[in-house]
Amino acid sequence: MSSATSFGSSRTSLVIKLPPKKIVTKQKNKKVARAAPGKSELAKNRVNGRLIPKNLKLLTSGNKIPVIKFEPPTSLKVTPNKDLIELETRVNESTPNHVDSCTCPGCKKAKYAKQKFPIVLKYKAGIKLIESTMEFNGFLKTTKDDWNLIWIAGSAPVGVFQTLTRFQKINQFPRTYEITRKDTLCRNIVKMQQLHGKQNFDFLPESFVLPAERPIFEEHIRKLLQDKDNETMYEKRKNEGADRSPLWIVKPANMACGRGIFVTSNIGEIPMGGIDDSSVCVSRYINNPMLLDGRKFDLRIYVSVTSFVPLRIFIHDEGLVRLTTEQYSNDPEALANRFVHLTNYSVQKTSQKFVQNNGNQEPMSPNSKIEQDEKSSKWSLQMFRQRLERMGVDSTVVFGAIEEVAIKTIISIEPQVVSAIRMSVPFPESCFQMFGFDILLVRLFGVI
Repeated sequence: MSSATSFGSSRTSLVIKLPPKKIVTKQKNKKVARAAPGKSELAKNRVNGRLIPKNLKLLTSGNKIPVIKFEPPTSLKVTPNKDLIELETRVNESTPNHVDSCTCPGCKKAKYAKQKFPIVLKYKAGIKLIESTMEFNGFLKTTKDDWNLIWIAGSAPVGVFQTLTRFQKINQFPRTYEITRKDTLCRNIVKMQQLHGKQNFDFLPESFVLPAERPIFEEHIRKLLQDKDNETMYEKRKNEGADRSPLWIVKPANMACGRGIFVTSNIGEIPMGGIDDSSVCVSRYINNPMLLDGRKFDLRIYVSVTSFVPLRIFIHDEGLVRLTTEQYSNDPEALANRFVHLTNYSVQKTSQKFVQNNGNQEPMSPNSKIEQDEKSSKWSLQMFRQRLERMGVDSTVVFGAIEEVAIKTIISIEPQVVSAIRMSVPFPESCFQMFGFDILLVRLFGVI
C-alpha cells in the first residue's frame, strides 16, 4: 500500500491503491474461486464486495486497479511537522526491505527513533537574568511541576530534592549553606585547620562566631591587650575602646550585599549576643590590602560544581574586580566610611563617585582606552591580569593560589554534602551549583 499526502491546504487527500484480489467463498462445502467483481458492483460504490465508507470516493473501475480517494472533513487541518517528516524519511530509507515485525538491531533502533518527538524544555525561576538566559536558549517558562530546570535563589527545601526525576535539574546541592553562610563557613574552615594544620588552611583570618564563641573571643581579646590578669583594665577597655585593640570587621551570618557590616576597634561596639537573635561573624580586619590606584578591591571568582560524587569543580576564566570609590585609609576617622572599606557593588553603586564601565567603543589609542577603563569602579579579570603583568607580577601564581582557596573551601564541606545527597537526592546527577568567591589580596600577594 502506498500513500500520498498533500500539506498545501487545510484539505488533505489520501489516495489508496488496492491491488487485484481473488475472493474465496464457500459453496456447498467447496471452495470456489471467482474473479473480481464487475461494473455492476462497482457502480454500487462497492469494491470486492465491500461497501465503501461515505468519506471514500471511487475514482476508477473496470479492469483497472480500483483507486479510492479519501475526502476528510473541511474542518480538519493538518500542520506539517518537518522534523517528523525528515525522521520518517530517514527511517524508511534505513529499512527499505524490512517489515514491521523485524527485530534486527537496525530496525529496533529506527523504530525507537521514530517514536521520539521534539523535546520542549521548560524552566521555573524568579530571577530576571536567569529567565532571559533560559528563554534565549529555547526554554519555556512554566508554573507547573513539568519543568526540566528549576532555579531557586534561596536555600532549596529538602522536599524539592526528594521529588526530583531523572530529566530534571536543580541549581543547588543539599547543605551547601555550609559555605554560603558566614558562620558555618568559619566553623568548617577552622575544623579543617584543626585536622590538617593551620598552615594548609591559612587563607581565613582569625574569626569567631558570636554568641556561641563569646567566651573564646573574650579570652582572645584579653591576650591581645595583655591584660589577662587585670579584669578591671579589661572591662575599662571593653567599655571605652582601646587604641591598642586591633581592627575587627563584624558581619551578620546570613545577610548579603554589605548589609549590617561595619569595621570597629572598639570592643564595646561588637554585639556579643548577636544581632536580632542571629549569629554574627567577627573577623580580624585585614589592614594591609593590595590597592589599585590607592583604592581597595576584591575579586569575584565564579566556581561551578557539577558533581560531589566524584567531586568535579570548574573555575571560570572571567570574573569581576570590584573597587571602592574612595581612597583607602585605616585611620579611626575613616572606619565609619563604607565607601572606603566595603567593596560590595550594592554599597559602592550608591556613591556619587561610582564610575560605570560601559565598554566605550569610540576609537582611541590603546593607552587611552586602558586609562579610561581603569578609572571605572568595576573591572574584568582580563583587565586585572594585564595590570598585574605591567606591575611585574606573575598572574599565574596569583590565580593558582586563588584556585587552591576555592578547591579547599569546597572540600571542607564535601562529607556533609555527600551524606545529604545519599539521603535525599534520588538522582545525584540532577544537581549542580555555581558559587561566587570573594577574594581579597594582601600587599604581599597572599590570598585572604
